[in-house]
Amino acid sequence: MEFAACESIGPLSPFPRENRYLSGTPDFGPTNEHELAIARIVDQFATAGKLDGSVIDLLASVLPFTMADGDTKFLVRYVRWRIEHPIVK
Repeated sequence: MEFAACESIGPLSPFPRENRYLSGTPDFGPTNEHELAIARIVDQFATAGKLDGSVIDLLASVLPFTMADGDTKFLVRYVRWRIEHPIVK
């Protein structure tokens, strides 16, 4: 997969504020079941302290579905956001 082309992603709908794992609120959020699954897995990696930019391929491989282009863009954007906004315990 090509992740370098994910620089120009426009904003999506607001992230649900009831998510207790968020530290801050991104200007985007999951808009479908695939994106919600991606956010949950990324957050699991973040909670375990295993999240950095090098795990994107691993994250993609553990998802229970084949990612479409929009899913890939969301994964990259959410990983970047989560690294900048770690989960507060």
